[in-house]
Amino acid sequence: MPPQILEGFDVKELDELGNPVFAVDGDLTMVYANPAYFDFARDNGGGSDFADRWGIGCNILEAMPANLESYFRKMFSLCLEQKAPWDHQFECSSPERFRLFNQRVYPLGERSGLVVLNSLVTEVRHDPAARPPQTADPAVYCDDRGLVHQCVQCRRILRQGEAHEWDWVPAWVATPPPEVTHGFCPVCLDFYYPRDEADQD
Repeated sequence: MPPQILEGFDVKELDELGNPVFAVDGDLTMVYANPAYFDFARDNGGGSDFADRWGIGCNILEAMPANLESYFRKMFSLCLEQKAPWDHQFECSSPERFRLFNQRVYPLGERSGLVVLNSLVTEVRHDPAARPPQTADPAVYCDDRGLVHQCVQCRRILRQGEAHEWDWVPAWVATPPPEVTHGFCPVCLDFYYPRDEADQD
């Protein structure tokens, strides 16, 4: 039985859509996700417990890094208040290809919730000159706690040392190391999550 907030939607069509789609209620608790949502997570390293952790019943803000929770809370709230769709672009590249996605958020009537549709915008082979591949070497990338730091957007890896450079390590994009922690490189944080956007009234 489809959730009540999706009344008027062709849920069968959403189920068959190749793009990841999910819906949340007014408290941002997930009430619907199509099969493509779970397929995308599986194909991009979401882990075997993804459906239990980030499926129906989860609050999507809990899936956000702590430093972005307020950003998404504000933008989702504005979407509901202004009764207008909101578009947000993000990178989720594979080891071989640069991929840019657009996330369109549709407000539902009476502030009852949101429907979120993700679609591919750009997909091209990586340019080795712009993103030179590096070898997955724990001695280079593990911090003093044995953790590897990966940007959740560009999926680069933080090189340890004074320079704090972020490198493209295809092997760890394909299969993240066991001891990995996720955050944002400074470039992605500033580019994809501009502070002035969340500060608008």
